[in-house]
Amino acid sequence: MTQAPRKGVDMISRGVKQRTMSGIATFVTLRLADPFIQYALLYGPSRSVEDNSDFEPKERTSLITGRSILLAMSVISMLKQNYHMLFVMQEDMTPRAAAIIGAVNFLLNSMNSLLFLRKSRKHSIWLALGSKLVPVRVALGSILFAVGIVFEWLSEVQRAAWKAKTENRGQVYARGLFSLSRHINYFGYTLWRSGYTLAGGGGLWSAIVAGFFVYDFNWRGIPILQRYMKEKYGEKSNWHKQVVPYKFVPFVW
Repeated sequence: MTQAPRKGVDMISRGVKQRTMSGIATFVTLRLADPFIQYALLYGPSRSVEDNSDFEPKERTSLITGRSILLAMSVISMLKQNYHMLFVMQEDMTPRAAAIIGAVNFLLNSMNSLLFLRKSRKHSIWLALGSKLVPVRVALGSILFAVGIVFEWLSEVQRAAWKAKTENRGQVYARGLFSLSRHINYFGYTLWRSGYTLAGGGGLWSAIVAGFFVYDFNWRGIPILQRYMKEKYGEKSNWHKQVVPYKFVPFVW
């Protein structure tokens, strides 16, 4: 079958199962470095005593702080993405694509850290968690982050386990979380990335980042993947759309 020309840039070499160690090493190394960079930004020696807490002075000894939550988001997202690269993903990723993805993650996470430090000097609406206080945006962002990271990670693990079975080769996966939307992993990524930016930079920054990824996935990533599935699965791709009518947001879109 003659493949139609692809529009847009795909960071993954679809259908290429022979993975290159250079691409894997580039991705894993760049993602491993991110939490250390975020720690330096959030807790670096240049931070004065006055800026070394995200709470009012009386809450400075709190164990739950906005900074520790942001750092945890950096660590968790790194672990999730490196796990996917090492144990779930089958297609090849070039060193160039790995470097671009690593750079995007670094830039977004660093913006979150820097914006958080700037906003921590301003008045925040606080939410009581037991005897601790956290900014409301951090609490809400943490919920979005947790839901999104579970959606993305679990959906991809479920699909990989199903595809690993010999009897499922050549079939389209429409079970588990992927029965809710055809690209539930993209939706999950958008959720956790939006939650991370909400915790770091607030509502406007979160809306900008969420809008970018909604646009990027729906007008670049998903069309590329749909064309690939049409080429690989033929009429089964049409069956997939009928069985799972929502392409991005479950029960909505």
